[in-house]
Amino acid sequence: MSINHKYVAPTYSGGHWLPPANNTWDIGSATAAWRNGYFATGLYVDTISEFTSAAGVTIDGVKLKDSQPYCDVINEKTSAAGVTVDGVLLKDGGVVTPILASFYQASGGGLISVPASVGVDVVCLIGATQELDGKTLDSSVLKGTFTASGTVTLPAFTAGGDISLGANKLKTTNFVQREYSTSIWGIYNAAESDFQGLYITALWASSLNMSADGAPLSAVNTDAAYMLLRARDTGVGQVEVARLQGAADPYFQMTLAMRLNPIATASLPATPVEGMLVYDDTANKLKVYNGAAWETVTSA
Repeated sequence: MSINHKYVAPTYSGGHWLPPANNTWDIGSATAAWRNGYFATGLYVDTISEFTSAAGVTIDGVKLKDSQPYCDVINEKTSAAGVTVDGVLLKDGGVVTPILASFYQASGGGLISVPASVGVDVVCLIGATQELDGKTLDSSVLKGTFTASGTVTLPAFTAGGDISLGANKLKTTNFVQREYSTSIWGIYNAAESDFQGLYITALWASSLNMSADGAPLSAVNTDAAYMLLRARDTGVGQVEVARLQGAADPYFQMTLAMRLNPIATASLPATPVEGMLVYDDTANKLKVYNGAAWETVTSA
């Protein structure tokens, strides 16, 4: 029998079987591998790599890694003994002990799932995508229930910054809100076939434009209801100038003085309509169009 001259026998010291030099010698090789290894308590390693390409690495019957990296479900081999990696209990038979049931590596682009028994443990993803199909997110930052269809139900929360919708819509049960144009925000019915109303206490606007012919500006639809037109009385505040009054015969009332802008005789409307009223500042007369000609209004 011959012995390879490169072989140097290990030493036995203090219950340890030691190699001749640290981090130098291998057990087996890429072409001559040992079949199985049995360890009663622990295996201490820095890296676990697959031995045969695409064969994967399996722990307790579970493949941890193959040519498409992932980690599936780790099951304990001895009942209630658990599976421990680097001092962290990944799976235990007891319901009380927090467990990590299944997870995928970020590079595999797969699912991270945590059972309800996990409690306060934290799953931290760096540069990965987390899917929570049919799960509830419960944290001090944000809470919500996610569905497989891609929706999420969130309880009341306070936004600490801007909420950007882009070209998306804001939907409720009966309304859809979205951009009508680059300068107009629209409130629609659920079918987005018509505009809907908006109830507010006060409206500040640089302009008020109707979207259709005959669009009304109406007082409340209640008997005797009215709508006020107000303007600021210098040094006083907002005062009533006119009102649109509901009555058996509704009317428009000038509460304060009304001023007709003076128009020269030569500038009177060329195609007047019966009932037009103007102040002719050439003749200094109040005139009304009777359907055929301008007629000076005289006192009774």
